Amino acid sequence: MYLLCMLLFISQREFSSTLADIYWQIARPPTAYLYNYHMNTLHQLNPTAAAYLRNIPSQFWVAAFIPGHRYRQDTSNIVERINFDFKALRELLIVELVQTLWHKVMTVRYQ
Repeated sequence: MYLLCMLLFISQREFSSTLADIYWQIARPPTAYLYNYHMNTLHQLNPTAAAYLRNIPSQFWVAAFIPGHRYRQDTSNIVERINFDFKALRELLIVELVQTLWHKVMTVRYQ
């Protein structure tokens, strides 16, 4: 859902890297306080963009308001995320693939 909101935001507003950075600061905060803080920052820079984002229900795109646990995932489709992370591994031999996957899983579990 994050990607959809970001694409709509970019397609309807003049894109700049500053606006993109602020968008992610608005979309990813773990608390409502940080969401409001960053939304006010956007409002000072571009009131129209802030109004546009406020019209999208926050429970669909703001991490602080999404029900349940997301485990630091920006996508609702975990399979998409895994495919993206392991795309380069597809060309490995089977033994190398299994070893690399094992190391990745152990690294994530250790963290």
